[in-house]
Amino acid sequence: MHEITLSQPDPTTLRSEIAPIILRARDLVVVDVETHRAAEEAIRDIRLGKRKIKEACREFREQSHKAWKAAVAFEARFIDPLDEAERLISGKADTYERDQRRIAEAEQHRLEAAARAAEEARLLDEAAAAEDAGDAITAAAIMQEADTMPLPVIHVAPAVAKVEGTSKQERWHAEVHDKPALDRYVAAHPECSDYTLPNMPSLNARARSAKGMLNIPGVRAVAETSRRVRS
Repeated sequence: MHEITLSQPDPTTLRSEIAPIILRARDLVVVDVETHRAAEEAIRDIRLGKRKIKEACREFREQSHKAWKAAVAFEARFIDPLDEAERLISGKADTYERDQRRIAEAEQHRLEAAARAAEEARLLDEAAAAEDAGDAITAAAIMQEADTMPLPVIHVAPAVAKVEGTSKQERWHAEVHDKPALDRYVAAHPECSDYTLPNMPSLNARARSAKGMLNIPGVRAVAETSRRVRS
């Protein structure tokens, strides 16, 4: 088996280099121009120190990365064929499940329609009997019930296997197919304003170009300062 040697830098040496900087950061108090200058100089020294640490660890990091890549490649030689086998079987199982769901839904709709028709027929018979008995009010009430009768819900499970140790979970997500319609809904329901979050990449681009002159109602340009240290 191919072996990879890792050359780790001496941690004692690295620790001795950063210790004074850490102590300086803890003790420094910024109260005037001179101490602010000291703070900026300390930040510069910290940035330069981090570059030195990174350079000292570069070979160790590269060797570690090569070792990780070799381990991933070794594992993939055995995992990839199994992934392909899983894809093949999953495709066949998914096709069967979709077919069974369609069959179950069709049967469910058929049974629900039959149940509704039977209930409507029963109510019509009751209304006719009430009408024959001269009870027009009851007959009218029964007919109104038939008109407003909710559709019965009958569940038909698809013919699929359940295997111990496996499970499936449906994950639903929303898809906006009519943005203006969504905007109108949010305008009428302010409590749902998070449904239409602002397009931050576009607003950020406007802020970068306009800077302090940005003039969009409800939006302001904010500047953040970053430091750069030259070697």
